[in-house]
Amino acid sequence: MKRLWLMLAVLGLSALTSTAWVIVTHRDVTAPALAQHVAATPSAVGTPPPAPPASPPPVASPQPAPTDPPVLLRIPRIGVNAVVERVGVTAAGAMNVPKRWDDVGWFSPGPLPGAPGDAVIDGHLDSTTGPAVFIHLAEVRLGDDVVVVFASGASRTFQVDRSTRVAAGSTAWSEGVFSNGPPGLILITCSGSWDRQQGQYEQRLVLDATLVPNPATPAAA
Repeated sequence: MKRLWLMLAVLGLSALTSTAWVIVTHRDVTAPALAQHVAATPSAVGTPPPAPPASPPPVASPQPAPTDPPVLLRIPRIGVNAVVERVGVTAAGAMNVPKRWDDVGWFSPGPLPGAPGDAVIDGHLDSTTGPAVFIHLAEVRLGDDVVVVFASGASRTFQVDRSTRVAAGSTAWSEGVFSNGPPGLILITCSGSWDRQQGQYEQRLVLDATLVPNPATPAAA
């Protein structure tokens, strides 16, 4: 509405100026006044040609949805270059975890990374002998890249846009996951203090990332 008002104001100002111009030229018809007006008017000969129309802004082209499974996960910020395992659901109905401490697990019943909806990848924080693949996941910052490489050699880059911590067992993070919305990626690992009675960490660290489109290409004129 503000833009519309501004456009109308500009158009009204132009119309008012044109009207005033007609009044002046019809009233001041004496030779001195006409000569003064002509002297103050720019010469048509010296008027520069109009500028060419601006080119349309570049348009980011959508990426086709992948059709082959992910095989590698790379997070440059923390030096992760991990093999991706397929994981499913445990007997208790929870998302399973990768068998190897240094691997990550892609929830294969869900979307492929880069397909519509949210793909989910988890990984261990530590192991019985030391750090595991996602030991430094909390150091990832908003805007950092996460790269998924597929069996075909193709890759998709995601950009982290949210970091949250939820209580272990909470399903709040999964609301809307696996929908047919824009392609997204969710990374999960353990966080917080170790609960000896429960035999697990008290929290989960959840990172949300959004698919980065192909580089922008010039739009058709």
